[in-house]
Amino acid sequence: MSRRHKEETEITYKPQAVGSQEDFHLETSSEAPKDIYSVLSGLTVTKRDGTKNLFSLDIIANAIVNAFKQDVIEVDGDWVKIPRSYLEKFCFLGHIDVDRYESVEEDKPRKGRKFLKRLFDKVSDSKIVGFFRETFHEVKEKACELYEDMKQYCGCFLKGSHQAFAPDDDPYGKVSHYHRMLEKEIPDCPSRKLINNWLKWFNDWRPRVFGKETPREKKERYRHWVAEQLIEWIKKHLIEVAPEFAVCTA
Repeated sequence: MSRRHKEETEITYKPQAVGSQEDFHLETSSEAPKDIYSVLSGLTVTKRDGTKNLFSLDIIANAIVNAFKQDVIEVDGDWVKIPRSYLEKFCFLGHIDVDRYESVEEDKPRKGRKFLKRLFDKVSDSKIVGFFRETFHEVKEKACELYEDMKQYCGCFLKGSHQAFAPDDDPYGKVSHYHRMLEKEIPDCPSRKLINNWLKWFNDWRPRVFGKETPREKKERYRHWVAEQLIEWIKKHLIEVAPEFAVCTA
């Protein structure tokens, strides 16, 4: 799975299952499904932390439809993504005994990265929100020439804080959690999609190697340079105000 999809839920479609529901042991029917509904009736959703949940077709459909309504669904050449929160919301509304099922999964060794509970292991999310506000105030006071808009600041703060507190972590895989952390605390917080798109632009941008730059390319190069300067400014500011959390990379 590529780094941009680490925060997403992987949905695996299985044929209709038969067998005991008491011990959650599923056996796949050897008879070929007669239609698409029988294929989708047995649905297993595997989370990033390795745990699995069982869902009915109605729950998945409701989650997808509501993601479309809220314009938070992403579609590209390889993936269709909806926020995990939508799936979890309808999980609890769907009368599925998830806790019982996950208690069985907890006994199994889990692979991959642990479920993301906060942005940095050693710093609470509430502290990061405080640093976000304080740094924003300082940027507007002391580095206003680097500030473009809130979307740019959110992206730069995510990258700058990682460079200061967790330089070995990949911030791109934490956008969903980062946005959930900010949206209830920060007025006019950009959507997760906007932050994600800005980060994609920043990471994917490359300067022209041959030929003369067009006016648009020149503008994009300048915007990227400004963002780099803001990220570095934020990193140094956070190291200065919170040296106890900073990671030395020298």
